[in-house]
Amino acid sequence: MYRLVVLFILFTCFAIPFSLASQYVVDNAIGDVFVRNKGKTIGVEVGYVIKQGDTITTGRDSECYISIKNGYIKVEQNSSITFEQLDKIAKGFKSDNVRVSGSVILSVGGVFSKDKTLNIKTQTAFATVRGTEFVIDADSRSTVVYVLEGAVGVAPLLSLTEEELIRRAVDVRKGEKIEISEIDIINATTFIKEGNEEGYGIFLNGKKRFLIESEKERFNQRMKTLRELQKKRKEELERKKKEYLKDPSKMFE
Repeated sequence: MYRLVVLFILFTCFAIPFSLASQYVVDNAIGDVFVRNKGKTIGVEVGYVIKQGDTITTGRDSECYISIKNGYIKVEQNSSITFEQLDKIAKGFKSDNVRVSGSVILSVGGVFSKDKTLNIKTQTAFATVRGTEFVIDADSRSTVVYVLEGAVGVAPLLSLTEEELIRRAVDVRKGEKIEISEIDIINATTFIKEGNEEGYGIFLNGKKRFLIESEKERFNQRMKTLRELQKKRKEELERKKKEYLKDPSKMFE
């Protein structure tokens, strides 16, 4: 019986850090960072677990780091991210749906898969992610997606279901960018209404461009901090795991 109790305690110890690792958690907040939900706004503290409906906003010279499993999301100054839906059940998969305004950097390699996607909406674009590194810069008139690793599916934000937007997205791959503006939404809508699928595909693929060297350097520097945070977080989880195995009483510290 005693051995079973110890095993249960050990399982509980591991479940705590690793269950937290599957959630969106604020790891660092610098400057003016707030969370708004249901009309209530409060300052964000480190360790805050994000709930569905939360909007994280940053002020001038402020930023927020959000961890998700082995990945990170950085909300840069004068930006926001709204967690509209978490673990939404779709056809054959689950999805987290967020809305972004301003500049947001995502390093989520290995976090999502074909069974769990991250769908991102801006004023003009829709992006679907299964694990990669990229940057989104968005305002009310246009959205630019810069891809540093992997691929991101991007489509104009049309009045279609998420499944249709995913199907109509073009893959923007490592070293590429795409800009989607208000005018692009109008043009894409025209192609679809006319039933011109080929024209739509040619049009959207024609929006892709290669990153220039100055862009690669700029975004790689911004991504470096996130990679370092990911490494430290993984090392911390491994350290805790070893501590629990060596001395189960540490769970009460």
